[in-house]
Amino acid sequence: MKQRKMKIHKVVFVGAGVRGGHWIKFINKHERYEPIALVDPSKKSLEKALNDNPDIPLKTFSSVSEAAKNLKADVAIIAAPSTYRLQTCFDVINAKWHLFVEKPLAFNLRDAVAIVNKAEEAKLALTVGQSLRFSSHFQKIKNLIDNDNFGEIGHGVFIRHRRRYAGNTYQKNMRHNYLLEMGIHDLDLIRFHIGLKPEKVFGFSFLPDWGDFNGETTVSALWEFQNKVRVNYFGAWASHVPELTWRIDGGKGTVRYSEGYGKNAELLVGQPNDGLWKSVLSDENEFKESSENLLDEFDSAINEGLPTTTNGRDNLWTVAMIQALVDSTENGGGPISISDMMGKYGA
Repeated sequence: MKQRKMKIHKVVFVGAGVRGGHWIKFINKHERYEPIALVDPSKKSLEKALNDNPDIPLKTFSSVSEAAKNLKADVAIIAAPSTYRLQTCFDVINAKWHLFVEKPLAFNLRDAVAIVNKAEEAKLALTVGQSLRFSSHFQKIKNLIDNDNFGEIGHGVFIRHRRRYAGNTYQKNMRHNYLLEMGIHDLDLIRFHIGLKPEKVFGFSFLPDWGDFNGETTVSALWEFQNKVRVNYFGAWASHVPELTWRIDGGKGTVRYSEGYGKNAELLVGQPNDGLWKSVLSDENEFKESSENLLDEFDSAINEGLPTTTNGRDNLWTVAMIQALVDSTENGGGPISISDMMGKYGA
C-alpha cells in the first residue's frame, strides 16, 4: 500500500513581535510546517524579525491582503496585538488560510463568536494558543483526575502572583490587562482540569496603589461550575515576589501544584486516610513540549477535520469567563450567568 505523502503547511506569521518571534523559531523546527512570510505594519518589527532569523527565508508584507495577493499559503499564525483581533482574523479567513490564534481569541464574546462562525462557514481550522494545558505538570494533573485518583471534584483554589510591570508595552493602558493577558491562560487551565462548564461568577478586576499599569492589574473571583463545583481565583501582576498555587479537592483526595519563591515546581497529592502530602514526579519525556503538541493537533485538524483541544468553538467558554468577570466588575461584583451570556451571543 502506497504511503500518503506528508503535507507541508506553508505558514505566514501575522505579527512580528515577541510571540511572533517565538513561533518563527518553533515552526522552523517542525517537519510539517514551512515558514514563508511575515506580516506586520511596522518596518522596524519586520527588520528585527528578519535579523533575528537570518537563516530563514521570509518574505515581508505590511498587511494580510497584500501577502495573500503575492504568495500561496494555507496557515496563518496570528500573534499581532489582540486589539485588532477581529479584523485580523477576518482578513486571514478571507485569504482562506487556517487560523492559529494566540490568546485571547477576542476581547469579548461577541467578537469571538463572529470569528468562530466565519471560520466554520469557510471550513477553516481554528485553534487558540492556550499552551498552559500542555505543560508536563498540568498534563499530569489532568491524567490523575481522569483516572479517578481524587473522586468527584468539589472545589479548588487558584492563586497566581506574577512579577511583571507594564513598561512601554501595549498592555499598559488596557483596563483589564491582567484578566485579558494572563487571566485568560489561568481560567482556560481551570476549565481544562475541572472538566465542567462554568455557569456563574462573582468578582472584581481592580488596581492597587503600586505598579506602573494604568489599568486593573488584579483579579479576585468565585466561579461556579456545573455540579455546584466552586473555584476561588486570584491573579495579579506587579507582585514583588512571584508565586503560583493550584489546589483541587475531591471526595477521594487532593492535588496541589506550586511554584515560586526560587523553588522548583512541586506537584503533591494527598488522600483522606493519612492526611499527608506525597510528591508526584513527572517524567520530562512523558509529555511533548506545549508548542509542539499544539502544532501536532493543528496539523490533524487541517488534514483530518479533527477538532483541537483548544479549538475556537470550545474556546468560546474561556472568552465567556473573561467577559463575565468584566461584567461582574462593572456590576459591583454581582453574579453573572455565563450560560445566559452564551445563549445571548449564540455561542
